[in-house]
Amino acid sequence: MKDDKSRISPSPSKPILLAIVSLTAAHWAILAAGIPILDNLPYWKYKLLSTPLLPGWILIVLATFGLAWAVYRNPSKPGVKILLFILLGTTIQYGLAFAKGQGLNGVRDRMVSFGHAEFAKAAVEQPGDMLWVAQHYEEVAAKLKYGYVGSKPPGTLLFYMAHEQLSYAIDPAQDHVKRLENLRTFASLTWPLISYLVLIPLYYLAREISKDPQTALLACLYYIAVPSTALITLHTDQALYPLLAVLPVLCSFIAYRKDSLWLTMPCGALLYFAVYFSFGLAAVGVFFLAPVLDSKAGDATPTMKRLARYSGGIFLGGILLHGAAAIFLKYDIALRYAGAWANHLAWKGWENNPETYFNAGMTNLIEFSVWIGLPLAVCFLAGLSHALGAFRGKNTDAAVYFNLSLAGIFVFLLVFGKTKAEVARLWLFLVPFVCVAVSQFIQRRSWPHRAALSILLMQIGTTIFTLRYQDFS
Repeated sequence: MKDDKSRISPSPSKPILLAIVSLTAAHWAILAAGIPILDNLPYWKYKLLSTPLLPGWILIVLATFGLAWAVYRNPSKPGVKILLFILLGTTIQYGLAFAKGQGLNGVRDRMVSFGHAEFAKAAVEQPGDMLWVAQHYEEVAAKLKYGYVGSKPPGTLLFYMAHEQLSYAIDPAQDHVKRLENLRTFASLTWPLISYLVLIPLYYLAREISKDPQTALLACLYYIAVPSTALITLHTDQALYPLLAVLPVLCSFIAYRKDSLWLTMPCGALLYFAVYFSFGLAAVGVFFLAPVLDSKAGDATPTMKRLARYSGGIFLGGILLHGAAAIFLKYDIALRYAGAWANHLAWKGWENNPETYFNAGMTNLIEFSVWIGLPLAVCFLAGLSHALGAFRGKNTDAAVYFNLSLAGIFVFLLVFGKTKAEVARLWLFLVPFVCVAVSQFIQRRSWPHRAALSILLMQIGTTIFTLRYQDFS
């Protein structure tokens, strides 16, 4: 059978685990000793920063991770486990923030003192309702006092405005300062939970690919142990974009398997909806190829009718939502993209020469790797190496094409993204897919539970060391 052909033989895992342990230990040593190796990389943003931590909260975080592992190993129903992972992940996120000794301000500060706090201020300052802002977004984005608002499509600001209106419904303050304070508090109490709702579609996506519920649960477990998802809080990149990215990809795998036009149309609509919040999320459309390529490599070559239903349904769903946005929201996606791209290039100060591409690319890969945790990064690279070998040997399956699609997205972003660092936040929407790839790799290698646990423990350690000696700012 095709699944058996692509399974890695149970070869010794010691070399990979040794590489993971060695690199992780070196990373911890660099942080703890304050060695500015990473700080000296071109365009490096997240400098070394010593932050004293309260031991009690760290113990709570460690105990919560222990409980998460126990949930993973428990024979309960997957739905119960996912719900518990969402709650435990939220607890971990709060515990790490509270460990800095600032109480809820450890969470709120992201919407007070940092660049994207501008969205919260803009949400409070808008004179009209959400529909007015959606229909006049270019006018809002053109205001000189707004820098970041112009870099996004309307969805991100509307997300902030929706939460501002919810906080206003709870406490209808008239003063702008008080309303902004209420929004920050409300977001601090809701966004950490929202950020882990992605675990629901993540589980089903991983199960679609692996056909194994336990492997899918491992992907969810690793997601809550990623430093960037736990520490880069109160940003839509962390709270919302991963969810928006996973939904259309999950829909594509299900739609192709069921060969239904009515299921493929939501794929295009969901992708367009995601792009309404961030243009970068369009990159996940590459995953739409994975189920088709897997089918072509299998025993049943897809018919032209099936391919037409799949591709046509995706296009139709996207174009229908585009038409609705243009008519009812007066949304000009081309105009908004041009404005956002110009804003991005001015913000990042990109120089179009080989040196910039090389330096930015090197820094971006290193930054993303250390912020997702080197254990996951090494496993992903090892899995990608297997996928390339399986592709050359025509020994492929859905997981192989999934990994190759993800690698293709990284290459695309490195070449065309024109981003100098800060990808720990900007590429957060790809973290769920990395977790899927890593869980598949561990499943294929038939690693024992103690190996999976070892990776989890090193991920936890990396998260705490990052919080203690670097943190996100």
